[in-house]
Amino acid sequence: MRKAQESAPVELLIGVVILTFVLIIGMSAYQNLCSSQYEQKLKASISKLAQDLELVYMGSTGSSIITNLDLNPPAGCGYNIRDVRILRGSVDVCKARLGRDSCLVIIATVQEKGEITGQAVSEVVNIPDDVNVYLDMDPTACNTLIPDLNYWSDPTNYAGCWLQKTSYSLSISKTSPDEIVISKAG
Repeated sequence: MRKAQESAPVELLIGVVILTFVLIIGMSAYQNLCSSQYEQKLKASISKLAQDLELVYMGSTGSSIITNLDLNPPAGCGYNIRDVRILRGSVDVCKARLGRDSCLVIIATVQEKGEITGQAVSEVVNIPDDVNVYLDMDPTACNTLIPDLNYWSDPTNYAGCWLQKTSYSLSISKTSPDEIVISKAG
């Protein structure tokens, strides 16, 4: 009987160590799943935005479309969208993806809250880089609109500006042959 009482604390310690190991592995697997699901969802949303930009660009002046940009992570995932930018694509990227020298690229940066670096989701847009894409939204509404969706944006302006995890209804309009305006719909 005494021997069983002496070995009980050791067995309990081994059980706690095994349980802790299983919990760590489980949490790691869950975070990987969340990350993968959010990346796929964000990629689909950014791809839809790129397609709608291309449709408006190919249309006549005055054409417009309403699109949805969904930045919601899967339930229970602690990810935030840091910024969404439309930038000139490099010659190498444009040639590799589209076979042309110029294009635009939509880049969305996702970060786990508290992290300094983030992962980027990008989509090449088949629009020449001499087309100006403007954002017509309230620039002071950092946490309610999409202030970072700006063709001429400066990456240093994004520090501490987290976009809300929500869906945005956007109106994309072609105002001239070389100008597209994105604004909040409704």
